[in-house]
Amino acid sequence: MSTCAMGRLVLLVAAFCIALLFWVPRITGANEPDYRIGTDDVLEISVWDQKEFDQVVFVRPDGKISLPLVGEVHAGGRTVSELAQTLAEMYGRTVKGARVMVGVKEIRSRSIFFVGGVARPGPLQLTQDRTLLQAISAAGGLVPAADLESAFVLRGNKTIPVDFGQLIKRGDVSHNLKLEPGDTVVVPIADVVYVQGEVKNPGPIKFTRDLTILKAIAQAGGLTTLAAPKRVTVLRGERKKETIRAAASTAATWKASLTPTRQARPSPNRMTPKISMTASSVLPPSRLPVGSASRESPVLTARIAQIEVIRVMIAAMRRSNSSHFIVSL
Repeated sequence: MSTCAMGRLVLLVAAFCIALLFWVPRITGANEPDYRIGTDDVLEISVWDQKEFDQVVFVRPDGKISLPLVGEVHAGGRTVSELAQTLAEMYGRTVKGARVMVGVKEIRSRSIFFVGGVARPGPLQLTQDRTLLQAISAAGGLVPAADLESAFVLRGNKTIPVDFGQLIKRGDVSHNLKLEPGDTVVVPIADVVYVQGEVKNPGPIKFTRDLTILKAIAQAGGLTTLAAPKRVTVLRGERKKETIRAAASTAATWKASLTPTRQARPSPNRMTPKISMTASSVLPPSRLPVGSASRESPVLTARIAQIEVIRVMIAAMRRSNSSHFIVSL
């Protein structure tokens, strides 16, 4: 090999070695020049050509780490480069020409927390800047029972209200906060309104601020054929009961707003609602069979058949102009 080629090879090897000296293991979020090491962060520290000094340590609550040969070193609040420089000076007292490399193996000091109606509640590390919507997505998204309108972020002593309905449905980015370490995102579980009686799917309905009688009945599957739209009853209150009679056949009543069960008290067997809505039947209670919710009751089926026969006979009477009509039930 010629002397020129040999010289080039030596230069390439030297450049590679210099690059290795300044190489620091990196992870997202910890590479930035202004990143400050925090409590519980996991650090990877090595001394060039001194394998016995390689260590993986975590930052204690007092901000210090413990290393062989140099003892305890304060790492909390320092950048990666500042800590590397300090350690190089300390190791340099016993190791000639010591070169120290510091990497953040895991970030554990930038936690945010999720409580309530998210798929994966608990802590999440801010390894990079995240908005509220991005963080919610990383936590698995909101559950169906989440109250989109009553969420809030706890930041120190401040409570910041968040309306996910405005953010997700209407694109109001003023609710898409930039999160900071230590934030707690609280998404309450929504209150419910109970719909009972002559609806197809009686049971609890998720409460929203714009919930009306019309929407509640629609979410319960709509009225059955036996429902009496003019005898809808709204029961409101827990200790002091309030009964509201509504005629669902009028537009004004259909738009009547409902109130939540926010202060409902659970019992061992059931939830005691603060509001309940009942759609009455066209048949009087005395003529309904026990367990009339079952559409398979023989008595109820026979009664429906009788009503249908009467309807057909009345139509026939009108066509024949007859003024006498007797029906025995």
